[in-house]
Amino acid sequence: MLNLLRILLKVAMFPVIMVLSFISAILRLLTIISGTLLNMLSMLLAVIFTILLVMGEVHFPSILIGYAICFVFSEFGIFAIAHLILDGVDGLTIRLREI
Repeated sequence: MLNLLRILLKVAMFPVIMVLSFISAILRLLTIISGTLLNMLSMLLAVIFTILLVMGEVHFPSILIGYAICFVFSEFGIFAIAHLILDGVDGLTIRLREI
């Protein structure tokens, strides 16, 4: 009886698992592509801010704001938060598959 309920639950959860897997794969691809582009942009901005600081064109507090923006757009900022969320969705999908 318990095995029958487990099989029925697996059949009922199959569409949910498929949708979660599909969404996770699409979002992971989008975050990798956008993360790569944003990482290159933040590296370019960091180099520009460093050149401006060395040349004396901009004051130090303004450069700190620029470096903070570079950090947020680098792979350690928004990109890392997005990957943590996607890892949570993947973990949920794996747990649903184990039922």
